[in-house]
Amino acid sequence: ALIDMERMKERLEGKDEEENARHGYGIRNVNERIKAFYGRQYGISYEIRNGCTVAAFIIPQEGERELL
Repeated sequence: ALIDMERMKERLEGKDEEENARHGYGIRNVNERIKAFYGRQYGISYEIRNGCTVAAFIIPQEGERELL
């Protein structure tokens, strides 16, 4: 099933208050933890490919982590 990409972006940024209240903070929490550990350019992203919603976890290759 396809999702609304703008709404998913709002969920990742914690702006979708209604969704957070109903389903918790799981996706946003994981995204924030990835960013805190690896750097702001990493995290979860979503896109639509061949009619399907695809989630990607963007993390650096081993040894490429920024020093925070």
